[in-house]
Amino acid sequence: NIDNIKLNLINLLSVIENELNFSENEISITTSSNIKIQIQKTVDNINNIKKTTLAGKSLFSGVRVVLYGKPNSGKSTLFNSLLGRERVIISDAPGTTRDSVEEWIEVSGTGVCLVDTAGIWKAKDPLDKLGTEQTLKQLDRANIVVIIDPLNPGDITLPTKINHNPQIILVQSKSDLNPSKTEGSIMVSSHSNKGLDNLLTTISTLIVDNFLPPGSLTMISERQLDLISLAGRRLTIILNKLNEGVEMDIIASLIRNVIILLEELLGKIDNKDIIKNIFNSFCIGK
Repeated sequence: NIDNIKLNLINLLSVIENELNFSENEISITTSSNIKIQIQKTVDNINNIKKTTLAGKSLFSGVRVVLYGKPNSGKSTLFNSLLGRERVIISDAPGTTRDSVEEWIEVSGTGVCLVDTAGIWKAKDPLDKLGTEQTLKQLDRANIVVIIDPLNPGDITLPTKINHNPQIILVQSKSDLNPSKTEGSIMVSSHSNKGLDNLLTTISTLIVDNFLPPGSLTMISERQLDLISLAGRRLTIILNKLNEGVEMDIIASLIRNVIILLEELLGKIDNKDIIKNIFNSFCIGK
């Protein structure tokens, strides 16, 4: 994982900088060949991480969380609350939402396509019928369905036309108006933001347990993937520089740049980490 890559680079940098600061009579020189081997292993590890992460990204490009329930059950209000902004119009009048609306959100570092739907009811108006047909299509594509109802979401079942069995989360909406909890549901009040964290945690848990490939990372954002890819490319450049016989002080500087690049993923790495590693590894000053 990235932690091991960081540690390996710190260890390698410690060895190189140690040998730059002491004569070869005191400490044996690490050969260029051994450095190449260690860096190549690190490049291979990064490539493996990228493969796993890309598999996750490919999967997550299709993971959809669909909000489903009767008209005026609070779907659109919850949708806006999860986004943190008013993306769709909300009203006390039933059937305000007639089309499906999609937005991408991030749940614990994971990309999620959140879908607000019109819901399902016996529609007579042609536009309402189109809305319910669109809801059916979204349910057919859903990986997770959040069933929303202010009284008993457990009483609401998915249409028999759905061709698969998505993961289900029951949400009792408008809990500020009805504080009596229904068994098995998450109580949510979009107006007071009560229960939103619990709902997001449940969504995140279902994704990790059911949709992530074994051993995959939750680190799948474009920015994170770009950083680890750039680190791999820079390490490949270091290998080329070693083949060209570039001086070790330049190699040390290039490795440090890769470590700095990884700071955005794992937190800052200070000079004291390098110094501490040198003392622990070589017993200098003891």
